[in-house]
Amino acid sequence: HDPSSEQSWAYDLWRDTDRSGVRLKYQDLRQSLEIEESIGLRENSIAIEVSTSIHNPNPEKRRFKYWTIAFAPVDPSSRILVPADFVTDHAGQNTLYWPVERGMDKSNVESWKRDDSLFAPRPYSGFAAMISEKEQTGFVRIFPRETARGVKLYCDGNAGYMDTYGGMGRTMEEWLWIEPGQTFSWTEYYYP
Repeated sequence: HDPSSEQSWAYDLWRDTDRSGVRLKYQDLRQSLEIEESIGLRENSIAIEVSTSIHNPNPEKRRFKYWTIAFAPVDPSSRILVPADFVTDHAGQNTLYWPVERGMDKSNVESWKRDDSLFAPRPYSGFAAMISEKEQTGFVRIFPRETARGVKLYCDGNAGYMDTYGGMGRTMEEWLWIEPGQTFSWTEYYYP
């Protein structure tokens, strides 16, 4: 939600021996960082590979935040799987046990109120998942938690979908620093 959100991305299609996809690039308007997202599929695999690169071409260090997002349809039978013992609210002011807090199972989408949002700032494994028991559908996000540490879940209980965010910071309030010439990069996998 900044000026870069409404900026056009350059793109190109690519193909190599066993993968193909699209590469998206743009320069962040606030910090002049070079951002690249490569989204691809491998032959004989159902995983969507998302490779992210953030580069600082500037002569001074820059502070930044960067998050990706994936949407998934949900219904009242949907469950959220996050390997964590606690989560925080969006403001980071309240810590809640996960998945059950005061008798309420927050891993059950039916228990989410309108516009619920939670962070798992310290997952003990690099995945987050949403599964609809009724529809027998879902997806899993697999990420390197040493780099892409952040997990945010957002659900508008009335809209029938849930967002899962991934970021380098533990919450969206955390700023990170990137040195001149430094590049952060990692690959995540989404399995339907």
